[in-house]
Amino acid sequence: MSKGSRYITLNGQVLPADTPQIYHNNRSFCYGDSLFETIHAHGVNLHFFEDHFERLTRGMKALKMESPLLFSQKYLEDEITGLIMRNRMFTGNRIRLTVFRNSGGYYTPSDFQISWLIEVTPLLQQEYLLNEKGLRTGMYESIRKPVNVLSAYKTGNSLIYTMAGIYKMENNLDDCFLINSEGNLVEAISSNIFLVKNRSLLTPPVGEGPVLGIIRRQIIRIAREMKISVYEQAIKPGYLLDAEECFLTNTVTGIQWVVGYKNKRYYNKMAAELLEELKKKASAVNS
Repeated sequence: MSKGSRYITLNGQVLPADTPQIYHNNRSFCYGDSLFETIHAHGVNLHFFEDHFERLTRGMKALKMESPLLFSQKYLEDEITGLIMRNRMFTGNRIRLTVFRNSGGYYTPSDFQISWLIEVTPLLQQEYLLNEKGLRTGMYESIRKPVNVLSAYKTGNSLIYTMAGIYKMENNLDDCFLINSEGNLVEAISSNIFLVKNRSLLTPPVGEGPVLGIIRRQIIRIAREMKISVYEQAIKPGYLLDAEECFLTNTVTGIQWVVGYKNKRYYNKMAAELLEELKKKASAVNS
């Protein structure tokens, strides 16, 4: 347990974080029957929470989960900020909001209602910063990510990312790329991917199977506001060798630039420009 994370919230009840709360027949544990959102916060300011809630509710609809009437954006926002205050964590925070179907049944559930769990842990960085040292990356090809209605969401079944993480560790890499059933680039272990060529951005579309990342959405919005062309298209791995820049995006780190893939080396000029605008957007939220 991270220092300072003394409490969690389960179904609206604040509980000690070191007290077991999940039973052996929990459907997230047994079947991966769950969704989660990772949210970045500066104190009680939740960054881009409206987008998080929209993705979560779309994922719940795809999984045919049923929620109580109180399960609204405002309710969850209040629950999360209340937990932050209870833990007295007023700097940079990572929030994990997990939704899981209630216990009952085997593969076929007998209860479609949901429970929810909120956790908060401190971050070393209070705001988004560009990594000084670029990431060294590789390609994980042993398991290809399937493309289906669930590909866009963060579910309790994360084995492909776990195996990619082991590959990264075994090969002394900072991150690695995943490919889909067609052999096209999808994403990195916990991030979306963007390539820069001729001051245009390329990123895989939803039809290629990436998680529809919250920061991915922000970067596309920001780039278009800056009159930067954005192309959501299938990306062959060979494109990595032709790009001028490559960077990764996720909620916790914002933008991380890639310095190398194989013998290819990248710059980070556009990554730095976009990060400055992302910081402005994040600081404007809840202000």
